[in-house]
Amino acid sequence: MDTKIDPNIPEIAIREKRLVKVNERPKMSKDAFSQAVVKQNLKTLIERFGFNPDEISVADLQMIADKLSHKVERVKPWTWRYLRSVLGKDYAASGILAMAIESLLPMATNARELYDKAYAVQILAIGNVKPGAVILADSHSCGFLGCPVEFVPRAWNQRYCSPECRKAEAKRKMKSNCH
Repeated sequence: MDTKIDPNIPEIAIREKRLVKVNERPKMSKDAFSQAVVKQNLKTLIERFGFNPDEISVADLQMIADKLSHKVERVKPWTWRYLRSVLGKDYAASGILAMAIESLLPMATNARELYDKAYAVQILAIGNVKPGAVILADSHSCGFLGCPVEFVPRAWNQRYCSPECRKAEAKRKMKSNCH
Protein backbone atom coordinates (compact mmCIF):
# COMPACT_ATOMS: atom_id res chain seq x y z
CA MET A 1 0.00 0.00 0.00
CA ASP A 2 1.19 3.44 -0.88
CA THR A 3 1.35 5.65 2.24
CA LYS A 4 2.48 9.22 2.71
CA ILE A 5 2.34 11.82 5.43
CA ASP A 6 -0.71 14.07 5.28
CA PRO A 7 0.15 17.75 5.98
CA ASN A 8 -3.14 18.08 7.92
CA ILE A 9 -2.14 15.51 10.55
CA PRO A 10 -1.17 17.09 13.88
CA GLU A 11 2.53 17.31 14.63
CA ILE A 12 2.31 14.86 17.52
CA ALA A 13 1.01 12.15 15.20
CA ILE A 14 3.96 12.73 12.89
CA ARG A 15 6.37 12.51 15.83
CA GLU A 16 4.78 9.18 16.75
CA LYS A 17 5.48 8.09 13.13
CA ARG A 18 1.85 7.27 12.39
CA LEU A 19 1.12 7.29 8.67
CA VAL A 20 -2.26 7.76 7.07
CA LYS A 21 -3.14 5.77 4.00
CA VAL A 22 -4.07 8.11 1.17
CA ASN A 23 -7.23 6.22 0.21
CA GLU A 24 -8.51 6.22 3.84
CA ARG A 25 -8.56 10.01 4.29
CA PRO A 26 -11.99 11.64 4.51
CA LYS A 27 -13.23 12.82 1.11
CA MET A 28 -14.61 16.15 2.43
CA SER A 29 -12.83 19.45 2.83
CA LYS A 30 -12.02 20.94 6.21
CA ASP A 31 -14.91 23.43 5.87
CA ALA A 32 -17.38 20.71 4.89
CA PHE A 33 -16.20 18.58 7.80
CA SER A 34 -16.61 21.42 10.32
CA GLN A 35 -20.09 22.20 8.90
CA ALA A 36 -21.02 18.54 9.34
CA VAL A 37 -19.84 18.73 12.96
CA VAL A 38 -21.87 21.91 13.58
CA LYS A 39 -24.94 20.30 12.03
CA GLN A 40 -24.51 17.19 14.18
CA ASN A 41 -23.99 19.31 17.31
CA LEU A 42 -27.18 21.26 16.52
CA LYS A 43 -29.08 17.98 16.15
CA THR A 44 -27.64 16.78 19.47
CA LEU A 45 -28.62 20.06 21.15
CA ILE A 46 -32.19 19.73 19.87
CA GLU A 47 -32.35 16.14 21.13
CA ARG A 48 -31.03 17.18 24.56
CA PHE A 49 -33.87 19.67 24.80
CA GLY A 50 -36.16 16.68 24.29
CA PHE A 51 -37.16 17.20 20.65
CA ASN A 52 -36.77 15.16 17.49
CA PRO A 53 -34.65 17.24 15.05
CA ASP A 54 -36.65 15.96 12.07
CA GLU A 55 -40.04 16.81 13.60
CA ILE A 56 -39.34 19.85 15.80
CA SER A 57 -42.03 22.53 15.72
CA VAL A 58 -41.39 26.11 14.65
CA ALA A 59 -42.06 27.40 18.18
CA ASP A 60 -39.63 24.95 19.78
CA LEU A 61 -36.93 25.65 17.18
CA GLN A 62 -37.42 29.39 17.78
CA MET A 63 -37.02 28.81 21.54
CA ILE A 64 -33.66 27.12 20.86
CA ALA A 65 -32.67 29.93 18.46
CA ASP A 66 -33.49 32.47 21.20
CA LYS A 67 -31.38 30.59 23.75
CA LEU A 68 -28.46 30.41 21.30
CA SER A 69 -28.80 34.13 20.50
CA HIS A 70 -28.89 35.00 24.18
CA LYS A 71 -25.80 32.85 24.84
CA VAL A 72 -23.65 34.97 22.49
CA GLU A 73 -25.53 38.24 23.24
CA ARG A 74 -26.71 38.80 19.67
CA VAL A 75 -28.49 42.11 19.14
CA LYS A 76 -30.55 40.66 16.30
CA PRO A 77 -31.53 37.13 17.40
CA TRP A 78 -31.36 34.17 15.04
CA THR A 79 -34.63 32.82 13.75
CA TRP A 80 -36.01 29.32 13.50
CA ARG A 81 -35.62 29.58 9.71
CA TYR A 82 -31.84 29.99 10.03
CA LEU A 83 -31.56 26.91 12.26
CA ARG A 84 -33.82 24.93 9.93
CA SER A 85 -31.59 25.93 7.00
CA VAL A 86 -28.46 24.88 8.89
CA LEU A 87 -30.11 21.53 9.71
CA GLY A 88 -30.85 21.07 6.02
CA LYS A 89 -28.33 21.70 3.26
CA ASP A 90 -29.33 25.28 2.47
CA TYR A 91 -26.94 27.32 4.63
CA ALA A 92 -23.59 26.95 6.28
CA ALA A 93 -23.53 27.86 9.96
CA SER A 94 -21.59 30.93 11.01
CA GLY A 95 -18.67 30.63 13.38
CA ILE A 96 -20.63 32.49 16.03
CA LEU A 97 -23.52 30.01 15.77
CA ALA A 98 -21.04 27.13 16.04
CA MET A 99 -19.58 28.72 19.17
CA ALA A 100 -23.06 29.24 20.67
CA ILE A 101 -23.99 25.61 20.02
CA GLU A 102 -20.73 24.40 21.58
CA SER A 103 -21.28 26.49 24.71
CA LEU A 104 -24.97 25.57 25.12
CA LEU A 105 -24.47 21.79 24.72
CA PRO A 106 -23.22 21.19 28.29
CA MET A 107 -26.09 23.23 29.72
CA ALA A 108 -28.56 21.25 27.65
CA THR A 109 -27.09 18.07 29.14
CA ASN A 110 -27.88 19.44 32.60
CA ALA A 111 -31.39 20.31 31.43
CA ARG A 112 -31.87 16.77 30.15
CA GLU A 113 -30.79 15.43 33.56
CA LEU A 114 -33.35 17.69 35.25
CA TYR A 115 -36.10 16.47 32.91
CA ASP A 116 -35.09 12.88 33.61
CA LYS A 117 -35.40 13.46 37.38
CA ALA A 118 -38.70 15.34 37.09
CA TYR A 119 -42.14 13.76 37.04
CA ALA A 120 -45.40 15.07 35.64
CA VAL A 121 -48.05 16.57 37.91
CA GLN A 122 -51.00 18.80 37.22
CA ILE A 123 -50.56 22.36 38.49
CA LEU A 124 -52.55 25.57 38.40
CA ALA A 125 -50.35 28.55 37.61
CA ILE A 126 -50.89 32.23 38.39
CA GLY A 127 -47.47 33.40 37.19
CA ASN A 128 -45.83 32.84 33.82
CA VAL A 129 -45.18 29.08 33.91
CA LYS A 130 -44.63 27.60 30.47
CA PRO A 131 -45.76 24.07 29.59
CA GLY A 132 -43.04 21.57 30.38
CA ALA A 133 -41.38 23.89 32.93
CA VAL A 134 -39.44 22.17 35.71
CA ILE A 135 -40.38 23.48 39.16
CA LEU A 136 -37.29 23.21 41.38
CA ALA A 137 -38.98 23.76 44.74
CA ASP A 138 -41.29 21.84 47.06
CA SER A 139 -44.89 22.89 47.58
CA HIS A 140 -46.13 23.93 51.03
CA SER A 141 -49.53 24.16 52.66
CA CYS A 142 -50.78 27.67 53.22
CA GLY A 143 -50.12 28.89 56.78
CA PHE A 144 -53.74 30.02 57.18
CA LEU A 145 -55.54 27.10 58.81
CA GLY A 146 -58.74 27.59 56.81
CA CYS A 147 -56.99 27.57 53.40
CA PRO A 148 -56.67 24.27 51.46
CA VAL A 149 -54.14 25.65 48.93
CA GLU A 150 -50.78 23.96 48.29
CA PHE A 151 -48.35 26.44 46.69
CA VAL A 152 -44.72 26.81 45.65
CA PRO A 153 -43.34 29.78 47.59
CA ARG A 154 -41.65 32.63 45.74
CA ALA A 155 -39.31 33.25 48.69
CA TRP A 156 -37.78 30.88 51.25
CA ASN A 157 -39.78 32.40 54.10
CA GLN A 158 -43.19 32.71 52.41
CA ARG A 159 -45.85 31.08 54.61
CA TYR A 160 -49.11 32.13 52.97
CA CYS A 161 -50.40 31.65 49.45
CA SER A 162 -51.81 35.18 49.23
CA PRO A 163 -51.92 38.50 51.10
CA GLU A 164 -55.57 37.76 51.96
CA CYS A 165 -54.59 34.54 53.78
CA ARG A 166 -51.78 36.35 55.60
CA LYS A 167 -54.23 39.04 56.79
CA ALA A 168 -56.87 36.46 57.74
CA GLU A 169 -54.35 34.49 59.80
CA ALA A 170 -53.11 37.69 61.51
CA LYS A 171 -56.72 38.57 62.33
CA ARG A 172 -57.36 35.04 63.70
CA LYS A 173 -54.24 35.26 65.91
CA MET A 174 -55.27 38.69 67.20
CA LYS A 175 -58.68 37.32 68.19
CA SER A 176 -57.18 34.30 69.91
CA ASN A 177 -54.72 36.51 71.85
CA CYS A 178 -57.47 38.92 72.95
CA HIS A 179 -59.70 36.21 74.43
